[in-house]
Amino acid sequence: MNNNVFDYLDWRGDIGFDLDGFSEVDNLILSIISYMDFSNVIPPEPMCGGITLAEAERRLAELDRDRQDLGLIIPDQTSDFVKQAARTKRFSNVLLYSYVDKIDADIGIQFSAITFSLPDKTLFISYRGTDDTLVGWKENFNMSFASPVPAQVSALDYLIDIAYAKRGKIRLGGHSKGGNLAIWAAVNAPSRLQRRIIAAYNNDGPGFEKRITDLPEYREIADRLFTFIPESSVVGLLLEHTEAYQIVKSSQTALWQHDPFSWEIKGSEFIKAASLSNFSKHTDRAISDWIGSLSPDERRHATDVLFSILESTGAKTLSDINAAKLKNIGIIMKSLTNVDKKTKDNLSVLVKRLFEFDRLFQWK
Repeated sequence: MNNNVFDYLDWRGDIGFDLDGFSEVDNLILSIISYMDFSNVIPPEPMCGGITLAEAERRLAELDRDRQDLGLIIPDQTSDFVKQAARTKRFSNVLLYSYVDKIDADIGIQFSAITFSLPDKTLFISYRGTDDTLVGWKENFNMSFASPVPAQVSALDYLIDIAYAKRGKIRLGGHSKGGNLAIWAAVNAPSRLQRRIIAAYNNDGPGFEKRITDLPEYREIADRLFTFIPESSVVGLLLEHTEAYQIVKSSQTALWQHDPFSWEIKGSEFIKAASLSNFSKHTDRAISDWIGSLSPDERRHATDVLFSILESTGAKTLSDINAAKLKNIGIIMKSLTNVDKKTKDNLSVLVKRLFEFDRLFQWK
C-alpha cells in the first residue's frame, strides 16, 4: 500500500508540533493548502489578526467554497485534504495570515501566497503553484528567457512585507512554480532578513538560469534550500538546480507524478528513490535541447505566438479550452496557418522530441 499525505494526517494529525517538530512532509502540506481560494476569508494585510485553519475552513463552507473546483491542473482531492487537515490537532490551530491573489494578463502575472504562524513561533510562507489560468502558464514559459518574472518580484515583496510585520524565524515553500518562488525570495532577500530564514522548500518546481545559481547570494543560503522531485519529474528539472535535490517515490507514473498526493511517505519523511526514471531523463534532455537550440528572443517569440493562439479561442483557463475541445482545436489549427514557418518549426520540435514513439517503452 502506498501511503501519502492523507495517511500522514491519520498517523500524526493528533500529535502537536510541540511533541513532533516541523518536517519535510509538513512543508508539502502547507504548500498544498495555498491552492485554496481564501479571498474574503483571510485579509491580505499582514498586520491583520490571523484566523485558525479550522475557522478558515468553516468560513469556506459558509461561502459554499469548501469543495472548490480548482481546474484541470490542481488535484480534485485538494479541498477534501484541507478539510481533513483542519480537523487535526496538528493543523487546526495553525494561524493563517495575509492571503494575496493576483492575476493580471496585461503584466503577465499569476501570484498567490499565504502565511502560516506555527505553535513554535515560526512562520511558513506558502507560495501557490501554477493554477489553471493561461496567464500562469505563460509566466512559467517566460522563465526560460526572462528573470525575474513578475511573480518572482511579488514573492520577494511579500516576504519583506511579512518579515516587517511579524517576528520570528521564517520558512518558505511551495509546490510547482510556488517552489521556485520560495527559493527566489530566499536567495534575493536582504542579508539581514536572509538570516531569519530557516529553510526554503521547492517541491517539484523549476530551477533557475545558471547566471542566478552562480550568484554569491545563492551560494550563501544554499545549505538551507531543499528541493524534492519525484522519480519522473518534468517541471522540477526545468532550468538549473545546483542544490542537491532529493528524489521521491510516487504512486503515479510519468508526468502525473507532479501530483503531490502521489508522493509516498513513511513516518514524517518522503520515501526516497535512488535515481530518476528514464522518462524523466529523456524529457529533461528533450526540453533542454529545445531551450538550448533557441536564443532568448526566439523563446520569447515562440511563447508569445503559442499563447496568442491559445487565447484566440477566447479561453482564459485550461479548463475553458478543454470544455470545448473540438471547437478550440479548429480555431487553433486555423491560427497556426498564419504563423511563420520558423516559429511553427520551433514549436513543433519540442512536441516531436517529447513524443518519439520508438522511446515510449523506455520511459517506464
